[in-house]
Amino acid sequence: LPILLEELGKGHLWKVGRNEEDIDLRAEQLSKALTYCKSQRIGALCVLQRDTSLKEVWRTAVMLKADITEELLISIFWPGTPLHDGAVVMDQQSIVAAGCYLPLTEKTDISRWYGTRHRAALGMSEMSDAIVVVVSEETGFITVCRNGKLERGLSTARLREYLERSEEHTSELQ
Repeated sequence: LPILLEELGKGHLWKVGRNEEDIDLRAEQLSKALTYCKSQRIGALCVLQRDTSLKEVWRTAVMLKADITEELLISIFWPGTPLHDGAVVMDQQSIVAAGCYLPLTEKTDISRWYGTRHRAALGMSEMSDAIVVVVSEETGFITVCRNGKLERGLSTARLREYLERSEEHTSELQ
């Protein structure tokens, strides 16, 4: 999540036509939602679209074009709800779609302890420039995938740092 927070802070993810206050608000809402999911061990999968269009991923999902809010994200991932097993795709302004199915990685050298969410996050990060955040329902760990690499077990502080800072973590997962 540090990368995610970092990219948000740089304005690379959510900069188009928005001021810094808007970016900080969306980062805060996403951070709070993921932290809540972590604390309750609710599985979550969030894709932050960057330059690569993800239309093929979200076109068959449930279109939302909704504000990024803590409550909505928690509601989407709440166990037993119709959309909880899929991914959420977000662009610079909104939650574009929910219930998205992501391509799984074809890597065979990753630990068998990684489940479908992690394999989907890794696969998405291999085929696009998206940053993908996973909350494990088994462990509560937060993992960020970017450029086909995983950073696992992020703390709440590190997650928030990814959403708010810019220069310090740019090459960590490259």
